[in-house]
Amino acid sequence: MANPTPQPFGNATSFSGVPWTIANPNYNPAPFGFSSELENTITGYNTSNHQPTTIPNPQATGYANQIEGIAGQLGKSGQGAINAATATQGQVGGLASQLQSLGTGLTTAFSGDLGYAQQALQTAFDPQQSAYNYYLNQNQNQTAAGAAQSGFAGTPYAAEVQSAGTGAFQNAWQTAQVGREATGAATATGLQNQYESGVVAGGSLINEAGQLDLGSLQGVLSAYGLQGANLAAAGQMIQGLLSSLTESISNSIGQTLTG
Repeated sequence: MANPTPQPFGNATSFSGVPWTIANPNYNPAPFGFSSELENTITGYNTSNHQPTTIPNPQATGYANQIEGIAGQLGKSGQGAINAATATQGQVGGLASQLQSLGTGLTTAFSGDLGYAQQALQTAFDPQQSAYNYYLNQNQNQTAAGAAQSGFAGTPYAAEVQSAGTGAFQNAWQTAQVGREATGAATATGLQNQYESGVVAGGSLINEAGQLDLGSLQGVLSAYGLQGANLAAAGQMIQGLLSSLTESISNSIGQTLTG
C-alpha cells in the first residue's frame, strides 16, 4: 500500500530532480506580531504555534504514491484470476470425477457378456454325438418297420430305402448343425461387440475426464503465471523507484551521495 507520507530514501532531498520539500507558503516567522529575535529572548515563550518552514512537495510525493499504488495493484490483480481459476477447477474436477465414474462403470458393465459369448460358442459347436446317434437309430428303426409292414423287408429295395433314409437324416442334421453354429457365432459376436463398445465408450469418458482436469489445471497454472508476471512488474517498478531515489540523493552542498 502506498505510504500516505512517503519519506526521502536515505538522506535524499529530491526525487528524480523534483525536490522532496518546498517552502511552506503559510509559514509566519512572527505569528504573534513579535520579531523572531524578540520571541527568542522571551523566557518560556511557546513556539509550538509556528508553522514549519518547509512542507512535503506534493509533486514528488504524488509520483512516489502513484508508483507504489500501481505496484500494489499489479501485485494483487492476479489473485482474482487465481481464485476464479481455482473455483473453476473445483467445478470441473467434480464433473470430471463423475465422467470417470461413468467411464469406469461402462468398462465393466458388459464384462459378463464374454462368458455368455463363450457359452454360446460351446453350445453351437457341440457335435452332440449322443443326440445324433439316438435320432439316427430312430430313423433307421422307423424305416425298417415301414419296410416290414410293406412286405419288402430284406429285399434290395428295402436296403436302398434304408440307405436313402439315413442319408436324408444325416443331411438334415448337418444343415441344422450349420444353422446352430451360425446362430451361436452371431450371438457370441454380438455379445463381444457389446462388451467392446462398453470398454471403448468407458475409456472415452475417462479420457474426457482427464482432459477436463488438465484443462482446469492449465487455467490455474496460467493464472499463477499471470500473478507471477504482475509481481515481477511490481517489483521492477519498486526497484525503479528506489533506483530513481538513489540517483537523486544529494546533500545540501550538491554532492551526490550513495545509498
